[in-house]
Amino acid sequence: MGGGGGGLVFPRGLGVGYSVIQQMISGDNTWRLLAGILIVKSFMWVFSLGSNTAGGILAPLLMIGGALGAALGHLMPVMSTGAWVLVGMTSVLSAAIGAPLTSAMLALELTHNGGLMLPVLLSCIAAYAVSVLVMPRSMLTEGLSRRGLHLSREFGVDPLETMLVNQAMHTSVFALSDNATRQDAADWFRKMEERGAEAWSHWQRIFPLVDGEGRLRGVLTRSQMMAAAKQEDLSQPLLMDGAMTPKTVAPGTTLRASAVLMAESKLTSFPVVDGEGKLVGVLTINDLLKGRSEQEHRESRRERVLRLRWPFGGKAAAVDEPEAE
Repeated sequence: MGGGGGGLVFPRGLGVGYSVIQQMISGDNTWRLLAGILIVKSFMWVFSLGSNTAGGILAPLLMIGGALGAALGHLMPVMSTGAWVLVGMTSVLSAAIGAPLTSAMLALELTHNGGLMLPVLLSCIAAYAVSVLVMPRSMLTEGLSRRGLHLSREFGVDPLETMLVNQAMHTSVFALSDNATRQDAADWFRKMEERGAEAWSHWQRIFPLVDGEGRLRGVLTRSQMMAAAKQEDLSQPLLMDGAMTPKTVAPGTTLRASAVLMAESKLTSFPVVDGEGKLVGVLTINDLLKGRSEQEHRESRRERVLRLRWPFGGKAAAVDEPEAE
């Protein structure tokens, strides 16, 4: 209804509008045309978006931005015909969708005028910077946000993707020989009971069994070790109470891939073995937090806090430098 009423007042606001955009770029701009786009077309487009009607985004943004650029061009330094129209189009598009480089390249593709690349690129970057300060999301992600799917403007690399297992794993591991018996588990259990709560709070929850060359032969969990220690026949091999083909990770695996493996297997600890099958460490679920904590640590050390001097009095400007290594 709003679009139809606007069409009665300003018929050229209906339709795709590419002919109107071409007219503005060619320099055929009248105040009646600019006022119709800035007022009537803007109202029609806002009404269409507010009613969840698929009214398009690209063409209306180009029309409104071009009209705004043409209007401001009367107050700005003189450039070539249609230059300020193009600057307004790309600036509004850059701010709305959060894509300054794409908007600048679009202007170059539309006009094939490389001489306008510098003012267009500067205007797109400035418009995008302002939109980042005043809007938490772009127009493309605002609809998703209202449905509960919150997306930020910036997409960073997952910290778990930048760290490998050998950078976060435990290398000081209590391992048993593959010919160990349940008696060894009973001795371990007795020592744990003697040490008390401090021993039971230790990080290690799995106990690898290795051969004479350090190759992994099996793994027992803490509960399996306790169950083996309480068996009547303590002369039996400890290997029979554990897993002889445990899931493992390689030292060069990323922490993100390890996290996926933990989620799929419902396990929180993995032996780490090299290409020859030798045990080199143990990775726990708590080690995955090292990836994020290391990332936060690096960001904090790069951070510079600039304290500006107020015009009248106040402390001098200073820059907080990172602590020495």
